[in-house]
Amino acid sequence: MEDIDNKLEQFREKAETTIKKNLEDYPDFKTMELEYCSLINEGNSIRSLVLQNPELCDNSTYLILTKQVAYNRVGKIRGRFAALQLVPLLSKKLFENYKTQLEVLQKEENYPELINLNEQMYRFSNKYIYRKNIADILYQKYKNFKQAMEIYNEIEPQEPEDAEYWKNYAELNEEYENFEKRDECLKKSQVYGLNSGIQKLLDDEKFDEAIKVDEQLFDLTGDYRYKLAIANIIGICKNDLNKAVKIYKENESNSGNDKNYWYQLSDLYKRKKNYYRQVLSLQKAIDIELSEPEKVSGAGV
Repeated sequence: MEDIDNKLEQFREKAETTIKKNLEDYPDFKTMELEYCSLINEGNSIRSLVLQNPELCDNSTYLILTKQVAYNRVGKIRGRFAALQLVPLLSKKLFENYKTQLEVLQKEENYPELINLNEQMYRFSNKYIYRKNIADILYQKYKNFKQAMEIYNEIEPQEPEDAEYWKNYAELNEEYENFEKRDECLKKSQVYGLNSGIQKLLDDEKFDEAIKVDEQLFDLTGDYRYKLAIANIIGICKNDLNKAVKIYKENESNSGNDKNYWYQLSDLYKRKKNYYRQVLSLQKAIDIELSEPEKVSGAGV
């Protein structure tokens, strides 16, 4: 018990001192990174020690330390174990320093170090964008098509909603004369590029322009959800509820097996104050949802 208390207190003092530092307080970036990683490892080591002796902490603390709930869901860790809340703060500050250093290396065009830092940021965050950054350097700066293609292939199953990713992937496939795949990627690049601009058009109240984009997206994909998106803009943004409902009913044969179709239609009927149709639509949505197989959640968090 006393040993853990000493470890917690020593960790708290070092962590609080480190979090207060700025990048300029270190002789170089590597020294900063080493200090943060060492402290994060130390905090995680103490956490493991506590979890090996669960009787030392209350149930709320145990749930937080085992990551079964986020600490802000049940209140912060109290008592001597509160020092362990500094671990995620250290991680957050380190990642902010990584982002700052990334900008510096980009300005310096220091591509070897950019590759190393992006790899570290990917391991840290598991976000595909940092692997993509590496692939783009390999492809655009070093003409290493093979390794870049391997990374792009690795990312593809995540189906990133990133127009630039699909554009670059198309260029790589063209290098390998895989023109069918190139065209598929170019189409996705166009779709995600158009999608990314719709919200701004709606925020700017450019409703007719947003409708035209959704029409383009339907022509590109044949996805009837874009027809329903048009109906939602007409009904909710332009307040033409009758026309919106008409578009929904025209697309029932294509979308009627989707619970979201009926939930959204029920909302339109509610706005029209047609509560009878609202309830019928809501019941259809619920029936579809109840007929869907239950999702089995994993054991881990």
